[in-house]
Amino acid sequence: MLFDATLGNAMLSLVSAAIDAGSAAGDIQFATSADYTTILATMELNYPSFGSAATKAMALDVDPVPSTAVLTNGTAAFARFRDSNGNVILSNLTVAASGANINFSGGVSWASGGVIYLDSFELTVP
Repeated sequence: MLFDATLGNAMLSLVSAAIDAGSAAGDIQFATSADYTTILATMELNYPSFGSAATKAMALDVDPVPSTAVLTNGTAAFARFRDSNGNVILSNLTVAASGANINFSGGVSWASGGVIYLDSFELTVP
């Protein structure tokens, strides 16, 4: 499946607008499983959360770099974006040290009280 560039950019813009909906910045939650029963961290995003969509790609705004403290020990495996009201906008992104939708070069076995940073992320459509 491939989308026309104009349609792909419009889709990404809608995702960004949905994450930014509500009274404050949206967030991204990191969990140990796709049922999200154990949330390891909730990271508030910048507002707006993403830059403009172009060539079917949209980069996360990382100025300043979003960061947060880990809430509980565990291994991150999935992530989801929410708006500021807690509505899930995009879910089941994979999380790993490499080869996933979201990669953490320092690993994904996190300890409570540790700090994680998301210094680069890009959403794309085919």
